[in-house]
Amino acid sequence: GTTSDPGSTSCSGGGVSPTKQPTSSSSGCEAGEFEPCEGCSCEECPSGQYQPNNGYTGSSCTDCNSGKYASDTGSTICTSCPTGTSAANTGKTECTDCVAGKYSAITGATGCTSCSAGTFCPYTGATTASACTDCPANTYSADPASTSCTDCPGDSTSSSGASSCDGAPTPSPSVLVCDAGEYKPQDSPCAKCPMGQYQPSSGYTEGYCDLCAAGQYASSTGSVSCTDCAANTYSADDGSSSCTSCPSGTTSPVGSTSCTTVIAPTPEPVSPTKQPTATTGCESGEYEPCTGCSCQSCPAGQYQPDNSFTGSSCTLCDAGTYEPSTGGTSCDECSAGSYSDSGATTCTPCTAGQYSPSSGATSSDACADCPADTYSNTAASSCTPCDAGSSSPAGSSSCTISPTPQPHTPTMMPVVVIPSCDAGEYEAGDGSCQSCPSGQYQPDSDYTGSSCTNCAAGSYA
Repeated sequence: GTTSDPGSTSCSGGGVSPTKQPTSSSSGCEAGEFEPCEGCSCEECPSGQYQPNNGYTGSSCTDCNSGKYASDTGSTICTSCPTGTSAANTGKTECTDCVAGKYSAITGATGCTSCSAGTFCPYTGATTASACTDCPANTYSADPASTSCTDCPGDSTSSSGASSCDGAPTPSPSVLVCDAGEYKPQDSPCAKCPMGQYQPSSGYTEGYCDLCAAGQYASSTGSVSCTDCAANTYSADDGSSSCTSCPSGTTSPVGSTSCTTVIAPTPEPVSPTKQPTATTGCESGEYEPCTGCSCQSCPAGQYQPDNSFTGSSCTLCDAGTYEPSTGGTSCDECSAGSYSDSGATTCTPCTAGQYSPSSGATSSDACADCPADTYSNTAASSCTPCDAGSSSPAGSSSCTISPTPQPHTPTMMPVVVIPSCDAGEYEAGDGSCQSCPSGQYQPDSDYTGSSCTNCAAGSYA
């Protein structure tokens, strides 16, 4: 009753027609297909997704992982990106060529590697590190991922593979590097990652952030990681900024992309261990996932304050609060120096160099940079002034000792002694007195002049 093609790894049931219409809900779909609803015709997986099993009854296919792609519909596997390309996100239908200045020497890359300073690569799709060519002598490249080299200025020189020139000021890298949670838009300063995206690395120079995967979210800008959706919530798409509560009668575990219908168990005698009836309901800290189901503890990050509760889910903690344990009846407020998104199991501390003076902060925007000449550690509610003799720029996690000013020594001007000459003498310019020449006279004592006076007509000396 089953068949297989040459080279197959399994046999497929004979109940599926050539048009992929399953004969019953139990026969399932072939590899590369899914069953969008119970008893529905099988459909091919969309591009960017795959499904490897025969007899499959799931309602969706799986996104290809980062570094892989599926360009066709109906894929049973995903293909690793070839060298010279990469795929940073999941669910890709094709891989992206490495930009000029970068290369990828491995298959299945999730990002390309930058050529080092002192080298360059002028073309896209480079597949080996040898594509990064040393700059010729008397040229240089100061930045990683350079696409060309620059001539040394003036009379300065360099050997091949140089990142600067001898005899010239060391060039400052022109590529602006960004902190974790930021990216570099073209020709613009670093910017925070949008909601639904994240970027975990410091020293980042790329022009994009990564999308949160389905089943996760990032509700604030500038995220360095994504948070799993809490139990009984879901996010179906990549890049979500929040999770959606499961409809009544459905449930989901942490990190879900969809909710599943809760099938009520066969009725059994009610035990004294929290088996609710239509009238008793659940205790505080619990919920009833379906009518007649056993009570379950609220997941961490959620709460439920009422007794005799018959609701099918608990409530997410508000942003600015958290609940680290299951079975919560209330959520605690984040202390000053920290913040949280909704549904949080813990609060995120402000980074060193920042502070947040108020409790219950709801996003990283509440963390402000410390002013100049102050500093802070992580989770600070205030900034500490630098000690006398030290200083810091704004946003610092420590202070540096300021240079001790050197005492000023005034320049001593030489004392010029001007001699006083007797009558009949003058000051000769070398500090000595000389007798007036013949035909001249000088009648004064204590004379400091530099010459004598000519005798008037009709007189002589």
